This record gives sequence, C-alpha cells and structure tokens, in this order.
Amino acid sequence: MGPPFSTGFGSIVGITEGRVQGKPDQPRHSFLLKAENQSLPLCFNIDEETTLKLFHHPSSQLLIVGQPNKDSDSGFGLITVHLQNSEIQINGNGIVTGPTGSTGPDQITAGSVTVTKRDKEIDVVSDDMHILILVHEKHGKNFLWPVLKQRPSANNTEGILAVKPVDYEVKPQSSQLKIHGQVFPSISYFAVDNSVSPPALTQCWLVDPDLVLQRPLDEFLLHSKHVG
Repeated sequence: MGPPFSTGFGSIVGITEGRVQGKPDQPRHSFLLKAENQSLPLCFNIDEETTLKLFHHPSSQLLIVGQPNKDSDSGFGLITVHLQNSEIQINGNGIVTGPTGSTGPDQITAGSVTVTKRDKEIDVVSDDMHILILVHEKHGKNFLWPVLKQRPSANNTEGILAVKPVDYEVKPQSSQLKIHGQVFPSISYFAVDNSVSPPALTQCWLVDPDLVLQRPLDEFLLHSKHVG
C-alpha cells in the first residue's frame, strides 16, 4: 500500500494517490467515502489508468468526467462538462474553455450549466446541482479537485460524486467491518482530504471498492488514458 497523498468528494470526500507495488508506472487512486454513523470515512483504491465518471445527471443530460494527471500524486488535470450539444473544459490551472474552443471569461453558460471562475475555485451549477472545483498546488504544479456541494433532488444521478454515505460497524478487537449485513476485512489507512483548503490528513478504513459503490466498478470508468 503506497504512501498517503491527496483527496476530496460530496459523499465521496477524497482521493489519495500512490504507486501500486510491483507496477511502478501504474497510479493508484484511493477514494474517501463519508460514513453515516462513524467518524472515520471508508476508502477504496482504483488501480487503473482511466477517465472517471464524476457525475451523471440523466434528467438534464449532464455528464462530468475527470482525467487524472499522469503523475500519481497530482489529482485531476482536466475536468470536462458534457452537455447534449456542447462541452466545457477546465484544465489543471483552472482555465475554462467554452463550447467554441476559446478560453472563456470568468463566467460561461452553456445550456442549463453555468461555470464561474474565482480565485482557486470554480463553480459548476446546473438547476439544483452545485459542484465546486478546487485548484490545489503540489510540488509547484496545480491540479483540480471536485466537491459536490449540493446534491440535486433527482434520485437517478450516477458517478463517483453521487455515491451516498455508507453505514458500517467496526467489529470489536479487529479490523473487520460490517457493511450491508456482511463482515469484510479492512485496513487502517491515511489520506489527505483535498475537499477542504488547506488539505488535511485524515484516517480511513481501506476496503474493496465494490463494498461501497454497490455496483460494478467498471460502471465508473471510461477507459481513457491519463492526461499530462
């Protein structure tokens, strides 16, 4: 298990990235998921080079995806907001590119989505949904970090940001957790929560991703290579 790095998401509050043992060129992405009844969040690893489905709102035909940077400790290098007939791109420096392909002003509106750029923060708002994208810096390089600030009222949202808190129970005198009525092994882990500024180191329970996602991991992957 690699050293702790970075984090941050709505119910998913964070990502931490390290190198996978035996695969020096393969980044590891570990997500933090808040729990309903415990102080420590759960966390899980994704060991694939892929674009992640961050948020999908079928009712408004909105899809937000994130491409991790090539360096495993540097969050997202590109976040793209896909609409029915256009898209808005936000790169690691917080530069917003509108549907025409040109760099936009501090505010861009496309369809039902408004993207507003502020100092080290970018707001993505669509109807009753609000995602805040933080611009962090590590080793002199900027990276993006998305946080779900307002969950839409629709109950058919999908993606990493849409995963809801999980109820779990720690078994006495062990590192086993009871989730959805079953007992599973876990590991005490540490990650840096990038959903806050400045980021903060936090402890979590590392578990298999399928336990918290409650659906196949492949449904959250778009199988596109890293940027950078």
